[in-house]
Amino acid sequence: MRVTSKILDVVLDAWVDFSLSMWSKFIVGGVMLAYWVVMIHGVMQIKVGLSSEKLFLDDSPLLELVRIQTNVIFKEGGQ
Repeated sequence: MRVTSKILDVVLDAWVDFSLSMWSKFIVGGVMLAYWVVMIHGVMQIKVGLSSEKLFLDDSPLLELVRIQTNVIFKEGGQ
């Protein structure tokens, strides 16, 4: 029990000293900056694949109207 307590005290003291040091702020800031770069790169790579046809089930009666809208109305310059 005492050995474990002493080991935990040493680890806790080392952790507190490290977390309050200037190097820890640079390390955490660098990791956060790298995360942001990877996140922004991932967001920029997202391909939008949503269409009106994907909003309905395959057996929906509205699907034929969406196909008419896409193939006829939009191709002729309508809204």
